[in-house]
Parts: sequence; structure tokens; C-alpha cells
Amino acid sequence: MTWSIICPSGDPLNLESALSSVSATHYNVDPQKFVAVIGFEPEALPPSLRGVRYVRQRKPFVYAQAINDGLAAVREDSVVLMNDDVTVTSRDTFDVLDLHASETSGSTILHPAVDGYTMRHEFMSVPSGSAPKTDCEEFPFICPFIPRRILEAVGRLDEEFIGYGKEDYDYCVRARSLGFTLSLIPRVRVFHNIRKSTYRRRKDIESLLGYNHDLLKKKWGIDSP
Repeated sequence: MTWSIICPSGDPLNLESALSSVSATHYNVDPQKFVAVIGFEPEALPPSLRGVRYVRQRKPFVYAQAINDGLAAVREDSVVLMNDDVTVTSRDTFDVLDLHASETSGSTILHPAVDGYTMRHEFMSVPSGSAPKTDCEEFPFICPFIPRRILEAVGRLDEEFIGYGKEDYDYCVRARSLGFTLSLIPRVRVFHNIRKSTYRRRKDIESLLGYNHDLLKKKWGIDSP
């Protein structure tokens, strides 16, 4: 296994549900491959997660910062950036994506197909029998697999995105500008639940979305919905 999972979470039960779905669909996963970036006291970790590595979130929560703090704990592996409101539903999802990464020399960011909430990216919910879509312009980081080669070349997420969203779009643009590609792999799937995420329940979510939208437009001239 050459991948690790980074999962930021402010809710112990959400975190347990997400990571347990990985263990249930993959053979003999080493809990040290899980890096939980937590916004709660470590004592609140459920017993089933006591073997995982954890990093304390900086306050206030900023997604890019949380992911970067997790990346600092993963030195060699490719990474899966997993939201805590995601459930892995297909067998060996990340092993399959790891194989695709090997076959493409680590030159493409990969994403499983998404059932449930696709954040207005309906192309991500294609049927499981569909062919891989290898020419994606961008996709939301619901559960992307980023090969180590791309991490080394593109670097970490831009922490100037202190609101909510679009830091993933920014990363996709940066990767494509260096000649990398983005691929959706319908053979493997995750379920994304809009109701569960701690951070999308925030009362200031619209202003946070607006801030990052404006920053993306300023940086790249992209007026993303």
C-alpha cells in the first residue's frame, strides 16, 4: 500500500464513519495510514480510531491549512483527501486508484465517482460501467487521490483561501498548468452526504464561499459557480 488518507474533521462520529468505511472495503489497512486532522480533543476519538495518527487543527478551521498540516505528516505516500461526510462504497477503491496512478506514471489526479451530493458536478455521478473520464477540467475535492509525483511538483494547497471552497479548483488549475491531468474513475465509488459535514453547517457559510470565489477569480480570472 503506497497511499495514506488525510481526513479533517470536527466531529468524532463523522470521522469514525468515514474511516471505518475505508477499513470495511480494503484488506488489512494499517491505521497508521490514517491521518485525522481533528478539531476536538484527542480523548474524544472513538475507541475504534485510537490507532490512527492525528494532528490538531489550527483555529479557526481553514480547509487548506488542515490539509497542509496533514500533508506534513505524510512524507512518502500518495494521498487521499477524504471529507468526513464521505462513505467508501466499493471494494478496494484506493488500491484501484493507486493502480491507475502507477499505470499513468503518477501524472493524473484521480477521483472515484460520487453518489449523493456532487456539488453541482453531475458528471461525477456517472454509472459504474462508464469509461474513465480523463479530461476533467476540475472537480471538487470530495475524495481525490493525489499521486506523490503531483504533490512534489504542485506543492500544498494555497492557504490564502481562508473562506470555504475553491482551494480545490485552484489546485486543479495549478496541476493542469504543469501538464498533469484529472481523471474520474467510475469503476470505484463513494457516497457524499450533504447533511453531515460539520463545516457546511456554519452560519457564515455563504460569506466564506463568497470570499474564496472572489479570490479564485482574482487569481485566475475564473468566475466559477
